[in-house]
Amino acid sequence: MSLEERIKRLRNIDINTILNNCIRQIEDKLIEMNQKQMYDDGVMNINNPGQSLQYAKSTIRQKKKRAGYKRTDHITLRWDGDFYGSMIIIYLNNRIIIQARDLKWAKWLEPQDRFSYALGLTEKNKSLLRDMLKPLIIEKLKSVTWQTAVPV
Repeated sequence: MSLEERIKRLRNIDINTILNNCIRQIEDKLIEMNQKQMYDDGVMNINNPGQSLQYAKSTIRQKKKRAGYKRTDHITLRWDGDFYGSMIIIYLNNRIIIQARDLKWAKWLEPQDRFSYALGLTEKNKSLLRDMLKPLIIEKLKSVTWQTAVPV
């Protein structure tokens, strides 16, 4: 393949498609990062990860009796696992959004100011995500510029 052909391929690269395809490869890890932020670290606001919210005493009693996930030292948004299990990645042209399909999120949690920034990654986790994506993107770019078939 000539240098001119490689340059032409480089000019025709759709970096958003490549990036989204690489994110799809680690989608489960990305969602798990958000879940760990909430459950392990109590992050309910990705813009203020040091702030931890507390359950009301009545909620703590109910959670200890009925919840599948009994952690009560900070709000986790994990009671039975449905909300965490409903988390998905929505792909847009130049960004992604972590969202939940569980009705509890749409009806009761997201409208509350204190939870409106719970889904997403902290700057620390964004940095880890970039580190995970770099080798995948580099490999994809190499394959686009050096191979005869153009993978997407």
